[in-house]
Amino acid sequence: MITKPVERLPAVSYEPGLVRRMLDDAGDEPGILPLLGFVLEQLWERQDGGHLRNAAYEELGRVSGALEQHADETWKRLFAGRQERERAARRLLTRLVRMLPDGGILLRRRLTRDEVDDQQWRIATELAEARLLVLHGGEGEQESAELAHEALITAWPALRDQVEKDRRFLAGQAELEQDLRRHERGGPLLTGAQLAAVEQWSAGREGDLTEEQRRFIAMSQKRDRADKRRGRLLRTAVAAAVALIAGLATFGVTQSQATAEREKENTSRILASSIEGLLESDPGLAALAAVAAYRVAPTQEAVNALLQRYEALNDAAWMLSGFQGEIMNMAMSADGSALFGVSKGGRGTMFHRQAGGKVLRKHLGLPGNATFPLISGDARRIAYTLDGSDSMYWHDVRYTERDIVLGPAQRLPGAALRKFTLGGRDGGHNVVSFSPGARRIATAAFEGQVRVWDLVTRRLQNPPKRLPKLRQVWFGPDEHTLVGTLLTDDEPLVRIDLRTGAVWKFERDVHALLSPRVDISADGSVAVVCRKPAEKAVYRVFRVADGRELTRYVSTARYSVCHDPAMSATGDRIAVNEGSGTWVIVGDRASTPPQRFTGPDITSIGKMGPLLGTPEEPVVVQRGQADVRGWRLHGDAGLGAFNPPVLLRGGQAAVFRTGKRGGKIADRLVVAEVEGKGRTLGSAPIPPVPSDANHLLATNRSQTLVADVSGSNKITVYTLPDLREVSTFTARLPSRDSTGSQPEVNLVFLSDDEIVTVSGTVVEHWNARDGRRISEPIDLRGVFKGGLALNDFQVLRHYKPGYIQVAHRTSHSLHAVSLATGKEEPNLRIRLGDDMVTAMVEPSGRYAMVLTRGSVIELWAVADRQNPRKIYGGLGPLAPESSQVGRMEEDGDGNPGFFLTFGRFVHFLRLTGSGEVNVEAYSFSGQQKFMASADEGRTLLRDRGEFADVLRVDPELWASRLCAILGRDLDAEERRGLPRDVPETVCPSA
Repeated sequence: MITKPVERLPAVSYEPGLVRRMLDDAGDEPGILPLLGFVLEQLWERQDGGHLRNAAYEELGRVSGALEQHADETWKRLFAGRQERERAARRLLTRLVRMLPDGGILLRRRLTRDEVDDQQWRIATELAEARLLVLHGGEGEQESAELAHEALITAWPALRDQVEKDRRFLAGQAELEQDLRRHERGGPLLTGAQLAAVEQWSAGREGDLTEEQRRFIAMSQKRDRADKRRGRLLRTAVAAAVALIAGLATFGVTQSQATAEREKENTSRILASSIEGLLESDPGLAALAAVAAYRVAPTQEAVNALLQRYEALNDAAWMLSGFQGEIMNMAMSADGSALFGVSKGGRGTMFHRQAGGKVLRKHLGLPGNATFPLISGDARRIAYTLDGSDSMYWHDVRYTERDIVLGPAQRLPGAALRKFTLGGRDGGHNVVSFSPGARRIATAAFEGQVRVWDLVTRRLQNPPKRLPKLRQVWFGPDEHTLVGTLLTDDEPLVRIDLRTGAVWKFERDVHALLSPRVDISADGSVAVVCRKPAEKAVYRVFRVADGRELTRYVSTARYSVCHDPAMSATGDRIAVNEGSGTWVIVGDRASTPPQRFTGPDITSIGKMGPLLGTPEEPVVVQRGQADVRGWRLHGDAGLGAFNPPVLLRGGQAAVFRTGKRGGKIADRLVVAEVEGKGRTLGSAPIPPVPSDANHLLATNRSQTLVADVSGSNKITVYTLPDLREVSTFTARLPSRDSTGSQPEVNLVFLSDDEIVTVSGTVVEHWNARDGRRISEPIDLRGVFKGGLALNDFQVLRHYKPGYIQVAHRTSHSLHAVSLATGKEEPNLRIRLGDDMVTAMVEPSGRYAMVLTRGSVIELWAVADRQNPRKIYGGLGPLAPESSQVGRMEEDGDGNPGFFLTFGRFVHFLRLTGSGEVNVEAYSFSGQQKFMASADEGRTLLRDRGEFADVLRVDPELWASRLCAILGRDLDAEERRGLPRDVPETVCPSA
């Protein structure tokens, strides 16, 4: 289908390797031929002078990208603007997928005609005509439908979105199906909390269950009702049964323990399922619920919920949540230790972050709906207004180890803003402000009138002359200076002396269409204003006392906008959000160069809090809908990885090629920390080479050496981590392929001292420490009958010393070639399935992880080399640029294992003595791109776009980290909404 039509056309051809790539990406599923048809149609539209090129295939997004485009266009054509049909179609989509209970893996499901109504079957027929579904049966055979390709589960936007919405239902259905099959083998019906959990997630969705599943639930409900009736009868006969119970005590204890364990697992699942409903209203409680679910029992649902909360919050230094509703306004002390916020319902809440990280939270129970919260720089005084009152109220505050104590309310009659305006310390405009000593309060009314109140005399201050109208107002460095923006179109920044009424303009010629972004340091000494007079946003920093411009920063972002700056308490540092996770810290001196950092990608242009932390480890504050977070910024050393890095030291450092920021030429090999301060541990110059996402470095097992290819075939070996050169040698220059391209030399370490180079089909064996050739070169074309084509094999380390493994795609076999003789050892040959692309065998030689066409992973038992058998499979598809695979050391019982990452998942597969596979699976909230791995897959380097971070697969670490971020445990009010089995202590250190 792929090659014949092109062969019939003159001067039209495929670029070498393209057909094989398409077949590998597509796999051999029943519906792939029609799907390949429209992939070819789109590829033809991009043909270049009669050539169908690899580059055009990449632009399409390969098979999955073409699928996504076609599926999305079909969905819009069939259902756009037709809500009833779309609802029916979405119900159909949910039934076309099923989820495995061991980690949330989604697979196709064949749907019979009897399971859907006439409207849904008509929709299925239309989708089949669009080549998205495949229909089976007819003429006396039961009709059914299924997705044309497994890849549609992630590639089809409508299906992907529906699966996300129904993930809880699909996960519950998977568990239910597992319980049903267990019951068919003699297992129990659903009982107690387990039955209650099923009834909860399936409520209103009974029609989406299979007939078998509905019968199973009905049988369980009937038995549950009977058990309850029997229980009531049995309680009347307890006294007569004492002797019998005593005789069965041992059996009863065992059964009780098993029942208690099941109850814990059910409680854990209920807790995990409740988290989704808390994410918007109280993300802090959602995180604590995830920790609680894991503490009760480490079920799959609890572990995944814990991972997803850790993933969302790991970059935070701390988090404050539980504001009794969506946050309306907030105010924060100069050092960030205290916060006073009010919700949209007017409820006031205070937080105090203590030195050790512990967080106190207090709901203030104010006598009305509070607005315009204020807190003094030293956190010793708060103020607010109440709806319906003309007064402003203030309290003195003190903090103990266990409480936030408010003094009596003091009233300031007439001080309330007379017209409602968005503001406070965090709204669109800053319209109320404490003086530095918190002895005065300034307000700017809706119409611009400025008033200053004295808290000691409780009277309105009278300036010597009329003050200008202000849109925003702050106090300067003393009790007599105001800073504000004028209520005019250009909103210039001004300083006002309350003693004389004198007004000073910081900005003389303002040329900008949009309102400025302004902030004042907590001590009132420095002001920053951002405007966008042309294509780039400009941040200007002024000293308030004399109006002098201290420095300015012109944004370097491609799409430059003014974001709210975040200032340190004294104004000596200003954090500028450049977008896409890039931040710049600007000093208050023109001579201080800006420093680049990476951090959260905050797209909102709403108010930010102050800049906290240290110059080396800054923290920016962001107010969310229901929480306030302090985000850590990470120093950017300007090192970009120009090839896939290799993790070292258990993930603490990495080695990679790098070059000038923003460039495309690598000129250095670098070892740098990926955790901590990002220090460079080693550096070595290399001949300039283009950035290559496919270029792989090789390290030995002990990670004391790294080998790199420079030029076409020169190999240089360095020590780690200092990158001291220890040897160089020249490998055979690979022959050019049919397109004239020069293949790369591949490197494979066999031991700490031995390395092989693969130049096309030629394998050479070297001593890595001195560059000495150990054995004669081997041309694999002479080893295999009929020769060996380029791109048809892969060379890896063999589990038996003295051999290399050659995975031969054409023969679907793994061959062992002796480095000493250059000949194959037939007794070590393993023939795998016809779909084999490559494989890795664990050190004992009993099991292999096999990559098949379609980029799907299978596990095979290969101890019997004449009769290997598949024992586990269907994981994937893997994406070469974002997946990681590897071996795991044998456990205490001698059982080997493998790990792999793909899409949203991380899997650890441990083989048992009986040949079964124990699966430890983790599911992220979204697609991941893993660049490198260490510690047998327990440490992963993730590509986060503008930066990379290290993720450690350790649920205990995730739980501890979440507790540290939140700084508190569940309180009594939060516990009342959770199951009774939640431990008394969820966060021991809080």
